[in-house]
Amino acid sequence: MRAAGFVAVLLLLCLPLNAAAGFTETLPKSTWMLDVFYFISVVEDKWNKDGELVPLIEEMVRHEPGAGKQGILKPAAHAELQILGFLVQYGITDTWSLGFGLPIMVVAEVDPRFGWEEGDYQWNLGRSYTESDFWEWAGSMGQPKPGAWRGNEWTPGDIQVGTRWRFTDGFTSFRRAGWAMALTGLVVIPTGTQPEPEDVVTSGTTSWDLHSNGDLGLHFGVDKFFPDKLDSRLVLGVDLFHEVFLPKTYESPTGEKNPLMLTYAPYTGKHYTIDGGDWTGASFQVDVVPIRGPALGTWLVKGDATKAEALPPLVTLSFRYTFIQLQQSDWDSESDVWDYEREEEWKPGYKNMLWGQATLSLLRLGVPLMPYVNYRNLTWLPSKCARAPNVYGMGTRVLLKFW
Repeated sequence: MRAAGFVAVLLLLCLPLNAAAGFTETLPKSTWMLDVFYFISVVEDKWNKDGELVPLIEEMVRHEPGAGKQGILKPAAHAELQILGFLVQYGITDTWSLGFGLPIMVVAEVDPRFGWEEGDYQWNLGRSYTESDFWEWAGSMGQPKPGAWRGNEWTPGDIQVGTRWRFTDGFTSFRRAGWAMALTGLVVIPTGTQPEPEDVVTSGTTSWDLHSNGDLGLHFGVDKFFPDKLDSRLVLGVDLFHEVFLPKTYESPTGEKNPLMLTYAPYTGKHYTIDGGDWTGASFQVDVVPIRGPALGTWLVKGDATKAEALPPLVTLSFRYTFIQLQQSDWDSESDVWDYEREEEWKPGYKNMLWGQATLSLLRLGVPLMPYVNYRNLTWLPSKCARAPNVYGMGTRVLLKFW
């Protein structure tokens, strides 16, 4: 079974305009923001259809042709993806922003780490197959032992284009009550690379291969502010969303490199199609301001310290929980049995994600930089039919205004 389908989710790019705290933030009119970030996604497990945390690649039971069980291949796969991303946003108006994002795979590494459990007694050997016996036998059939794979160095992913409109600013009652609402839309331009079809362990850079976001997305965000009671040190946010995955066509492996482990074409035909199933979900976020910082009359506010009070606080801590309902995947090839086996693995499921971020804004000090670090986890809370990565990230935002 291929490891391409088991490589990690690295970041949820389905919120291209969620660079600042809250789900309704937009940039001021005529302001640019460049967000440069670097992520490392590490994954060794997945949540199966029973909600159990299991190894990334399933065990493979191998049988002697016409005889008993040779043994069980037990992969303990380790996958690590490194991503450098660029996000550019522009404030068309104070309430309407446009965003453009490009993730670039710096490198992807997947190590299958095959182990072995001995099977039945083999009369021709006088013992059970050992691991070396198995791979010697497989080699005689033209099947090499898959080793660690490294690839996709500096390979672009799918371009993300998004826009956000905060539509409540025109209502005085919303502003007075400390409420804001916004709509965010996402469209993916398919510039990513699909995984190499003949490699047992590999990775693609498309949104589907990375399981990061849909091809089309719509988000409805709500933020609640507390300017009077809590001195604007707390923001509570909710984001409801739906992501649509469009069908993707892949080339079927012919067994050119791995005849025993990766020969699909005789059954599936030259190509097969995957409809990954849509996502529906919700995020709940808390933003806390432990340190507001001084409001200095620097060159960014033309010497007016009162304007600096409206700039982001010095330190913001953000915590988010996201639930995503995963719909049934649909595989389509010339083999109904092969399709069924793949669909059984990716039945309807869900993700429970935790995310945290610490942001240091230097705007109040006259420096247009906002460095941050964050962490995303999919192993602490149970999920179903989903990969379970840990994602470590860091980056910085640069604010620019030319007129």
